[in-house]
Amino acid sequence: MLGENFLLQLSARMVRMVSRLSSPIFLKTRAILFRFLFLPVCIQFAIYVSAGKAQNGSQLSLDVAQYQDKDHRSYMDVYYSVPRSSVGYALAKGGGYSCQLLFRLQIYHEGGLWASKMWKVEETIADSAHLQTANQLVDLIRYQTDAAGHYRVVLHIQDLHRSSHGDSVSVEVDLRQFSPDEVEMSDLQLASTITSAAGSPTIFTKQVYEVIPNVAALFGESAVDLYYYFEAYHLLKNISSRKYKTVSYVEGTAGKAGEELSASHIKQKRFDSIVEVGRMNVSRLPTGSYRLVAGIADSAGTMITSREKKFFVYNPAVTEELAAGRRGAGSTAVGPLQTLSEKELDDEFDRMIYVASRAERDMYKSLKSAEAKREFVSSLWQSPRNGDALNGLAYREQYLARARETETRFKSPARPGWKSDRGRVFILYGPADRLDRFPSSTTSLPYETWTYDHLKGQGGVVFIFADRMGFNNYEQVHSTLQGELQDPSWQQLITRGSSGENRINELQ
Repeated sequence: MLGENFLLQLSARMVRMVSRLSSPIFLKTRAILFRFLFLPVCIQFAIYVSAGKAQNGSQLSLDVAQYQDKDHRSYMDVYYSVPRSSVGYALAKGGGYSCQLLFRLQIYHEGGLWASKMWKVEETIADSAHLQTANQLVDLIRYQTDAAGHYRVVLHIQDLHRSSHGDSVSVEVDLRQFSPDEVEMSDLQLASTITSAAGSPTIFTKQVYEVIPNVAALFGESAVDLYYYFEAYHLLKNISSRKYKTVSYVEGTAGKAGEELSASHIKQKRFDSIVEVGRMNVSRLPTGSYRLVAGIADSAGTMITSREKKFFVYNPAVTEELAAGRRGAGSTAVGPLQTLSEKELDDEFDRMIYVASRAERDMYKSLKSAEAKREFVSSLWQSPRNGDALNGLAYREQYLARARETETRFKSPARPGWKSDRGRVFILYGPADRLDRFPSSTTSLPYETWTYDHLKGQGGVVFIFADRMGFNNYEQVHSTLQGELQDPSWQQLITRGSSGENRINELQ
């Protein structure tokens, strides 16, 4: 993390320094420097106005979707958005207000760095009143992907007008190998608007539509229309009948949301690939987490292939009305959630940081009443939060019980036990099958190894925690579990006199 922040700060300083080189003798030098520092600056950047209300505290949003082009090559779109309300705008020399944002994108494939780029975005607006709206800076970057497998996409942002304001977000995705012997689907893309493409294509043009992504997947209040887009491939060979159906529906914690939030269209089998777009009005949905499911079915309605996408609805008025009506028949805020105060709900949601997505955390911050928070937390626990058989109240009880246990097991002067690295692993995966402690020695910093015999389908999973800073503040330095921090050279970090310890000494 230290290296990432240093690189962003260094790059920001270089941007300011190079921007001052305006005399003719430096123009060529400046052009060369910008070319290497911000190679992707040629990416076409567009600004679109979202229909929704900006949520307080929301920052950088990121999403990934996989498609297939006309030559049957797989590619992925990386979408990101930033609310203008979170960006620092300064008075521009020529009038108006300008912002300067520095982005860095890193994509890892099966643990190794697969792609990396850095670029700068500048924008000038005429009136500061626009900063109070829900305007979003929205962009996408496209990559051809020849290899299937696990990808991790990490995006960093640095506000050059406010050096202390930075953000980062990551998404993990398993990309597929589209088979010509099966009906295949792209990922579902949620959108703020979808219109017929007119004029010259933009970066958001797909087939004959211009699809403006809703990267945060937040709907409700004024953003009542949820648009969606997907593609389907290899239909002619793999659908036996002359007709088939495209199907879509919204599903909540209690099943399908209602007939008005479902659609089924009969199609004649004439093309090998199709594009499907749709719109659903979510104004009647109470605040909570939902899934959009869409796919291709045979003529009898049996689903052949489908994809799903989680989204979030913030409708405080609907939530309060439904909550009042449910009290006599049993609220969705089941069990002890009914008796929790707003402060207790806030504390519980704080501890859900390891299972709540960024968009869910942003939405919770926007809720204004205890009843709305209670409904929302209840909906989160009732939706799948983990990979085992426990769900709902059973998983909630296990999760919170582990969080309470970390308060005594892993408490340190630096942070409460549940916020520590060991606390996070304990909460998510439970106690290790074997724990080995290695005290401080003349050659090594103190560290622990946790071994799980079976975890997420992997055997012999190991976590390594080291007390690199002292004060019983053990940090995770390595794990063999897929998706966790992995550093094969972790032993260098705990060896006394190594570069790892030297880096720590520099910070003290």
